[in-house]
Amino acid sequence: MPVLSGEHPDDRETVETFKTCENAVEWLLGSTSPSLTLIRPALGHLHVFAKFFQVNLAADLNVLYLWGSLLVSKNLKALEEVPRMIKSLAFKAEAFNCYYTDCHVISNVMKEVCFDMQLQFANFFTSCIKHIRAAESDGYGYSLVEKGTRYQQRIQTQYEQATLVLGEALSRLKMSISKGVPGEDRPSVEMDITKSAPKQRCIITPPTRTSRLFDRLDVFVQLDKLLNPDAGEFSLQSVAMHGIGGVGKSSIASFYAEQKFSEHVYDVVLWVWGEKEASLRQSFTDIALRLNLPEAQAQSHNENQALVQDWFRVTKCKWLIIYDNVESAHMLLPYWPRPSPHGRAIITTRNHSLAFEPAASGIEITSWDTETGAEFQLFLLKKSIGQDIDSENTSARTLSEKLSGHALALSQMASLIYDGESKDKFAGFSAAPRKLTAQALIKRDKDSGILTVHRLVQSQFRYFWGPEQRQKFFCDTVTLLSYVMRQSGIEKGQLYDAWEGYNRYLQHVINLRDIFEEERKSSCSFRASLIFCDILNDYQRYLYENCAFEECERTCAVNWAAASTLVSEEDKTKCEGTIISHQAQVLEKLGNMHKAIEICQKGIDIRLGESPRKQILIAYSYCNLGIIYSSSNNFPKATGYFQESRQWWAAHFDDKGETRKYSSSILVSEARCLIGLGEFHKAEEMLDATIAQVREEKPLNFGTLA
Repeated sequence: MPVLSGEHPDDRETVETFKTCENAVEWLLGSTSPSLTLIRPALGHLHVFAKFFQVNLAADLNVLYLWGSLLVSKNLKALEEVPRMIKSLAFKAEAFNCYYTDCHVISNVMKEVCFDMQLQFANFFTSCIKHIRAAESDGYGYSLVEKGTRYQQRIQTQYEQATLVLGEALSRLKMSISKGVPGEDRPSVEMDITKSAPKQRCIITPPTRTSRLFDRLDVFVQLDKLLNPDAGEFSLQSVAMHGIGGVGKSSIASFYAEQKFSEHVYDVVLWVWGEKEASLRQSFTDIALRLNLPEAQAQSHNENQALVQDWFRVTKCKWLIIYDNVESAHMLLPYWPRPSPHGRAIITTRNHSLAFEPAASGIEITSWDTETGAEFQLFLLKKSIGQDIDSENTSARTLSEKLSGHALALSQMASLIYDGESKDKFAGFSAAPRKLTAQALIKRDKDSGILTVHRLVQSQFRYFWGPEQRQKFFCDTVTLLSYVMRQSGIEKGQLYDAWEGYNRYLQHVINLRDIFEEERKSSCSFRASLIFCDILNDYQRYLYENCAFEECERTCAVNWAAASTLVSEEDKTKCEGTIISHQAQVLEKLGNMHKAIEICQKGIDIRLGESPRKQILIAYSYCNLGIIYSSSNNFPKATGYFQESRQWWAAHFDDKGETRKYSSSILVSEARCLIGLGEFHKAEEMLDATIAQVREEKPLNFGTLA
């Protein structure tokens, strides 16, 4: 097999293991990597294409290497970006499949195009293997896909070359077909990929917005100039608007989007909150639901992300998407649209490097000069200007100069001048929102009542407070959040029935987590409360169940630091035991079995050392250890730990004087272990009994049932 010569010695064995598309799909079904789930449907397109190639061009040529070469590296982290590339290339194969199924005669041009495409697929897959192996040899390991590594750049270059060649080949095929059948209209490649949804009108904008926009028409002209030209099917027209906080980037984007929507330049306008990973995921879920995409579900964030990306690719609607307050390209890239002739993208950010990647161009939004800032001030105060126009102009210019033409600062100052009242006259919370809204410090959505505070204002308030005030307000916020959150019981194995409630407050919790991490770095005296640690523990479970493993891993790390600040040793031990349990489960999903076993055993030791012992938690801990050993293919040892889990489960409910069936989620894991031992009949009986048990549970545990 020459295409793999010179590669890792185990690669040939791996390739020969996956002899069919079905083998590859079966392996992928057992994968927990969110990125790998993206290519499961795409393999079907490659399968059809490979069969055409084998039947019509090379009946005696073995093309089974294709499936093994797709999965030759078991380093799932290293493949984080590659599955998305594979999926994109696979749709080129689907376009070819659609063309040949519509043709009654297989022409020489079609065979030539098929051969060229097969060559590109082979080159891309084997190049990926080569670069991944080279990175592993150089000690990069899991950091292969981190931005800036030469291996990631080489894979990206190979992908771009393959995309270009495949596109040219399909264009050649399309031209040949249209010439061969005069007068027959052939659908475009994009329409062939899948049936596009009917054109629709839809706009998603931020719930709160600035009511007035002043003197930014020049930016609108620049946006039109950069976004209007058609870049073709292989690139995306996109702009990053960058500048310091408070100069009006988000307001400009919002006004521009609404204007273009009203002018029917775009059929669909979408708004994405880009500040954090959690806000990006939730925004794509909101988009999937708003567009009524098939199979979109409120809590299926990974699936919704894939659905929206597919919609970007296949729709004939003209769409514009705005990513607001993006901080890094690395976080944004998984949510960045693929090249489309119908779509445009705008980023608002303080990070000017996003104008180079992923955006195609950039516009710097600056503060106004003194004269323009003065005009803005007078524009805001037009109902309060006195008869002495010259004096008013001089005052406005003086203020503009002192405030450096900063839009948010000028707006706030105008409000103070217009109001003319002392802060002492305002008492109570009911008056505070009106005051803050008038000063442009907060915005309020009239329909939902949602209050939003500009990031610049949030940061300034935090820096204005002293250490003691920040500690107090942090604890007050945690307490307030705990009042509205639903608490989970320790006997519950999963949180599926409570996902909606957890999702409602996810971004608040993530923000508190990040604030604690930042405060802890600046002051060793900053402390967490037991309530805060318990909230993070609950959200670790929620993130794990939603397959947000990296976010869960980070939350565990911050929570460990938070638990170390607790005064009570008993509270500290309680929190650390739960954190360790979640860390072990995440490591198992990420493929680090040795470390997962080590940490899980450490967690069990902590639980066994507690007094009194929480037997139900010990039962779940032994179950987790059994799952890890089962994932490591050590099924006999896993069976022993599942039995240990059963004993602790029974002891817990015996002490309570209750009889409770063994947890269905644990039974499913035990049945999988039996399959590994070859005891298929026993596993089938256990799963049948578990299904019947789950159907009787209220509320229905859909996760375990699935």
